[in-house]
Amino acid sequence: MIGFNAHLLSLGKNYRNTGISVYIKNVLNGMHDLGTINMNIYSSERELYSFYPNFHHSVSRLKTASPAQRIVWEQLVAPFVCKKDKLRLFHSPLNVCPYFNISGVRHVVTVHDLANFVYPQFYNHWKQKYLTKAAQVTLPKADRLIAVSESTKKDLVEILGIPENKVTVIHNGFNLKDVKAERLDVLLPDEFLLFVGTMEPRKNLANLMRALIKLAEESKVMVPIVLVGPAGWKHSEANELIDIYSKVRQVVRLGYVSDGQLLSLYKKALAFVYPSYYEGFGLPIIEAMSAGVPVICGNNSSQVEVGGDAVVSVCADNYHDIAEKILYVMNNATLRKTMSEKGMIQAKKFDWGKASKQTINVYNELI
Repeated sequence: MIGFNAHLLSLGKNYRNTGISVYIKNVLNGMHDLGTINMNIYSSERELYSFYPNFHHSVSRLKTASPAQRIVWEQLVAPFVCKKDKLRLFHSPLNVCPYFNISGVRHVVTVHDLANFVYPQFYNHWKQKYLTKAAQVTLPKADRLIAVSESTKKDLVEILGIPENKVTVIHNGFNLKDVKAERLDVLLPDEFLLFVGTMEPRKNLANLMRALIKLAEESKVMVPIVLVGPAGWKHSEANELIDIYSKVRQVVRLGYVSDGQLLSLYKKALAFVYPSYYEGFGLPIIEAMSAGVPVICGNNSSQVEVGGDAVVSVCADNYHDIAEKILYVMNNATLRKTMSEKGMIQAKKFDWGKASKQTINVYNELI
């Protein structure tokens, strides 16, 4: 039997129901639909029984929505259940695996990014310290690492010294191709820029707002912006800049929205602006391209990889560059049409069903 640590799969409408939770949900969906795998899901969500009726389920008494209790589970409880349930393989979906390996149990770890190594200042100290140390001491013990991009594989090799042959690249998919657009009960501007992401420093919302303030002050270009995504951490600076810009132009803050509502926003937006400092994959970039909206994103990490020649890239550190590229895209309808067409073609390369099959192939290579 194969075990899957799904403690970060969230059914709530908050910042936990983003990147890692989306990954877990969709990989499990694909494997469940294939019906070829004997799997036990470990979580603290009893509701998962109804989502994956053909899998076995073990529900922990620990409240693993709490990071501290989740760490206790993955480091102390996981080795015990590996032995108790006679697992042949255990999949850890977020950057670390149990330090204490049980003989005969193969370990697979999905690594989404090494942001805590590259930008440690963006994380709360104790969390960054745990993620950094745990990755350093547990990832070399894993039998196989799944990297969600070539960029993440490169980081694993260069930062942690992981041998290249221990890392398999499996790109993420995206959810919106099977979704129907849903109406929002919010009055939206006729034209607007769109940002989607958890409000935390790495997403660089602060420099995006600086760019918009610069355009308003120097070019008299005042374009509304819609912000989608939950509050995360260390966002006081971004909030202050949002308040400044909202005095001259409309800022719509929506928090969590459904996939159908998100698709509707992508389709209505003039451009999607995502000047992230660092991405392990960059799911919103794929979603935006699939919906046909022109994408402006960072010129770093995996963003170049997933965006290809369909996007306009910016220097995340330079809000003057962000402002210039926003103006460039806004003023060029022909360019926006070309970006839209190229983006929809690029997005077709990424599929959750394909990712699930490739993940099962990794399992089969090890057991």
